[in-house]
Amino acid sequence: MEQIPQQFIKPVPNSVQVAQQQKQFARGVILVILGIAILLHNMPATTYLMPDWLYGPHSLLMLLGLYNGIRHNFQNTAWLVLLLLGVYLMFEKFTFISHRELRYIGLPFAIILVGVYTILKRRR
Repeated sequence: MEQIPQQFIKPVPNSVQVAQQQKQFARGVILVILGIAILLHNMPATTYLMPDWLYGPHSLLMLLGLYNGIRHNFQNTAWLVLLLLGVYLMFEKFTFISHRELRYIGLPFAIILVGVYTILKRRR
């Protein structure tokens, strides 16, 4: 039987390399989408496509929360805290919810939600 020369044999990547490549690809896609969203918001002709309430520190907190959750397979509670904090800050921009209602109802509800999530997560 004839041997195949080594130059024609490609090494098979292991699962760690494949996972790293997939994470790098996902980060790149997220950055491209984020760049497109910022570009659409800053261009005068397409400003109507991206509402103003979408931009601010709340969006960054929500994105960091989702990124942290995806990165750690939603095993820790840090992603939930960041996400809820971002949602809380986002609701402050809306006029149909007063700041007083949000502070007295929304924040305790978010704390209760994190507590229930932590309790249920520990039982699994």
